Amino acid sequence: MRTRVSLFLLLFSITATVVVHGQNEPKPRTEKDYIPRTLSALSDLYPPMIAKALNERSEEDKRQTAIVVHNELLPSRVKVVYDGTLRPIDEHKKAVIVGWANPRDQAPKIDTTPYQTEMLFTENGKDYWLVVPQDSLLKFQELQRGDTVELFVIKMGNIRLKRTDEKMEPVIVVDKFAKP
Repeated sequence: MRTRVSLFLLLFSITATVVVHGQNEPKPRTEKDYIPRTLSALSDLYPPMIAKALNERSEEDKRQTAIVVHNELLPSRVKVVYDGTLRPIDEHKKAVIVGWANPRDQAPKIDTTPYQTEMLFTENGKDYWLVVPQDSLLKFQELQRGDTVELFVIKMGNIRLKRTDEKMEPVIVVDKFAKP
């Protein structure tokens, strides 16, 4: 009898562990998960919880905010013009990515080492520097400057590059792209 109870408890705990572990694994995003937007709209968009918290702050407190890490990534699809110019990622932007990937008291969500480069894109005459993972850089080489592309992006947060900046700059990461 004791052996049966022990065996039952062992099997129950293994099953419960597998079920709980399976619930924590993120599912890959599909193209349907990306909402059509513009980079302009996405730049000023915040997840509801963060937007509410920011709206409750005074203007002075808002100006003192230097970094905002999102709890939701706002997956979006945007149509832009490829410029192809590269630069190393700004350290402030890197801090947002690291902050999102390594939440307090939790295991890291992603490895941040591939996020070292920003690439220039244009939308309606305005330039945007977007973070492109190292493994995606080669794929962009098949494009030519001036090509229109559809980007599948996530927004990890916002930063204020300088205390004197009126607006916060978005930290947007390219997941993938397609040529329309």
